[in-house]
Amino acid sequence: SSDLQDLGYTAVRFKTDGQPPEVNLTGVDDDGAYKGPVTATLVRSDDVDTEIYAYARTKDGQRFKTKTFSEEGKYSVELVGMDWVSKSAPAKTVNFIIDRTPPTIGVLDPKAGALKDGGLAASSKVTVKGEDINGSGVVEITLTGVGSVKSFPFSREPVVSADFDGLTDGDYTATVKDAAGNSRSKSFTIKGVVAPAVTITITSVVGNGLNSGTNSFSAN
Repeated sequence: SSDLQDLGYTAVRFKTDGQPPEVNLTGVDDDGAYKGPVTATLVRSDDVDTEIYAYARTKDGQRFKTKTFSEEGKYSVELVGMDWVSKSAPAKTVNFIIDRTPPTIGVLDPKAGALKDGGLAASSKVTVKGEDINGSGVVEITLTGVGSVKSFPFSREPVVSADFDGLTDGDYTATVKDAAGNSRSKSFTIKGVVAPAVTITITSVVGNGLNSGTNSFSAN
């Protein structure tokens, strides 16, 4: 106050900082998967308006505040931050992948195990396999055809398979999709599925019931 200043005291203004700063990375998510180039930007903040020393660092030691990642591969970025009173930001690492390679796909007829006459041999069941071992992992297998869509979700797995039962004759397309949005499809035709036999029994009663008969026949 002015009274203290009149007595020879000097007023000093200062700030207290009880919390460490926060550092985050925008443009990418931890465990994210992307098809194309992504730009990561370091964002820093503190509970008071103070100077923050911060940077992001890739696994090979490169420091940056903004960086575009375009090469296919897996990335790990460490975030480092410190405020003016030497309080360090909590340790944080952001991992992500750039994946532009579609997963592989295979279609198998479990009964015949081979293609026949341009389509699968007679079967009402088809197994679709997908692989994305070095990529972002398979998240979905979908089968379309004969007026229906069937889908199986997965949790970014490297090798998966899905069985589709009750299929009838017709054209189908199977698609395997990975976490980055890449997909690969395979079309095939099912021929010669035999419908289950249905037995119909007819019982006739004539007159007083003494003359009766039963006829049975099967239809496919």
